[in-house]
Amino acid sequence: MSAVARRLEFITSKTGVREGEMAELLGTSAQTLHRWRKASVEPQRAHVQRIADLEYVAQDLAELYAPDEARF
Repeated sequence: MSAVARRLEFITSKTGVREGEMAELLGTSAQTLHRWRKASVEPQRAHVQRIADLEYVAQDLAELYAPDEARF
């Protein structure tokens, strides 16, 4: 599993956000998000930064809420 895929999985597990919602938050399509998860393409630098930002927020939410309560 790639580093990007691990980060996306972490965000999903901590927040319960769905694939389509994640794509919208990252400003991309669900299809592109799927490609990132499979490591068939790498996200651009701006998207990597947004993923890191979401990971940070997900970590903070996880300290206060259960995944089903922490949805963005």
